[in-house]
Formats: sequence, C-alpha cells, structure tokens
Amino acid sequence: MDNLDIRTVTGGPLEVNTYVVGLGGGQECLLIDPGAEFASVEGAVCGRTVTAVLLTHAHFDHMLYARPWLERGAKLYVHELDAPAAAGRRAAARERCHPGGRP
Repeated sequence: MDNLDIRTVTGGPLEVNTYVVGLGGGQECLLIDPGAEFASVEGAVCGRTVTAVLLTHAHFDHMLYARPWLERGAKLYVHELDAPAAAGRRAAARERCHPGGRP
C-alpha cells in the first residue's frame, strides 16, 4: 500500500493552512481548504496534477484560492449546504441557512 504524502502550506490574508494530499510517488493530488497563494501551493504540488479541491466550508478565502485550480481542471467538492455560496449565490446561501436572511 502506498503512503499518503500530506503537505501543509500556510499563507493568504488569514494565514490559513492549505493541505496538499496525494499518494507517495503518485502523479495526482488534491487540495483541502486552499487559502494560500497559488505559487506557494504550486511548490507543494511538485508538478502533480491537482484533480480535486475539497472545501470543508465555503469561506471567501478558500473559494478565492480554489479558483486557479478549478480553472486548470480540478473538480470542486463542497457540502451541499455550502454549495450556493461556492457557486457565488451568497444571498441564496444566507436564505437557506438563516430564513429571512438574518442570523
């Protein structure tokens, strides 16, 4: 069985952790909660193909830093309750989470 290769990149405006996860020696990886600058994460990707971006929550920083990877063909995975926000429909997300748009 191959070992997991997990790398952590800290950065972005909120200094959050982006996780790069792949199999040791594999040619593909995925990102979890991207929030660091593209160039920094690209260094940890090490030439592998990013096939997926997993968001554990749809905060603005993760959605913003996911974009370059999605434009390169990665698939986005997010919980169904965060899907409207990830799709850019913030008002719909507020309404779904807080009827009437109020917390």
